Amino acid sequence: MNQKLCHAISVDEIRDNDNSTLMDWLQKEAQKYHLQYLLAHAEDGVIWGRFNEDYQLITAESVFYKNTFNVDLPKLRLLTLQQCRIFGENGDILLWKSQDKWKAQFIKDNPSIEHIHEEQILWGTQKEKGKNEEDGEKNGFTLLSDGSQGLKHAVPLTGLSNYFSQDKKKLYRPVRLVINHYIKYDEETGIARIFLSRLVSLKKVKTGA
Repeated sequence: MNQKLCHAISVDEIRDNDNSTLMDWLQKEAQKYHLQYLLAHAEDGVIWGRFNEDYQLITAESVFYKNTFNVDLPKLRLLTLQQCRIFGENGDILLWKSQDKWKAQFIKDNPSIEHIHEEQILWGTQKEKGKNEEDGEKNGFTLLSDGSQGLKHAVPLTGLSNYFSQDKKKLYRPVRLVINHYIKYDEETGIARIFLSRLVSLKKVKTGA
């Protein structure tokens, strides 16, 4: 662990047989560091979430129901969780499991350490509607699908309707996940390598921008 960038966080409150302890911990840490978003990877898929003004966590599956939007989004559960990040401009908390024990660290930018700024393109070429034409933008999320195969996920970002290409033959993906990659140089060879990365934010970019 690089002490200039990150430090360990206690996870003593999290108990494997109680999902509420995970939610309580995430909300407490998000409020402490003023973080906005959640991105989790689980055995049954990717989970997006956002924290409201009171730092209550809202996940995508609680917004878009299968019987209305024909989508089956995974739930945030300790049983299936592999790793989880809560992040924003102020930093990034990574929660992961190592040898059957949960661990967590907080990563914060340090101007003395060189980094590469990346904007990773996310899936989503159009906004989805519900079975009865319900709006796919709801409660701070937008339900997206991608191309003819219709891969779906719901990102905690809104106002995307005017960002897609009007030419249906051109599949444009406007959502970006902003990441900082930190650089370290080998003392003997001078070769640079990425030794740590953190999630920063979500943004939308118009076609041609």
